[in-house]
Amino acid sequence: MNLVDIYTKPIINSSEKNIRNSFKENDKREYSDPLRKWPLKGLAYSNELGAVVSGISPKLGTALWVPALMYFGADIYDKYKNDETQYAPSKRRGLKEAIFQAMASVVLPTAAVKTG
Repeated sequence: MNLVDIYTKPIINSSEKNIRNSFKENDKREYSDPLRKWPLKGLAYSNELGAVVSGISPKLGTALWVPALMYFGADIYDKYKNDETQYAPSKRRGLKEAIFQAMASVVLPTAAVKTG
């Protein structure tokens, strides 16, 4: 080994390797859906507000469905196109999300508000 090799060869000790490995392990984080976090998630509930105020102001009640329907469409499209962190379109995943959104965000909450 000559003098040039000593100065140009990177010297990595075991502690630096451990630090690099710990960074690689931390990169494997759990997927967190941005559409399921607040404040975007709040748009999904604007239709419940619409159901509540529709008796007082029918136009406002109808208008409050717009952000909710836009959110539902965006979430269904996102689940159709992406499998968490990968681009992999799937009609089955999109249909599953559409059924979930219809039941959990439209049918059941609106029925609870109307019957209550």
